Amino acid sequence: DRLGTPADSEAFTRDGEEFRVLFYRTRHRHSDGETSRDETTPVVFRNDELVGWGQRVYDTVR
Repeated sequence: DRLGTPADSEAFTRDGEEFRVLFYRTRHRHSDGETSRDETTPVVFRNDELVGWGQRVYDTVR
């Protein structure tokens, strides 16, 4: 847990593969006390192996 607790996460299956996405807060855009997805960077795992991180990687697998 070196990255700490993610702000959000999701899991899904696509084409028989299991994906887990952890969303870490990496920027501050709104002063509303909440963390929205546009303030996070997705870290994507496929079958428990790191695929990559960032919005492009997330959009590719989602």
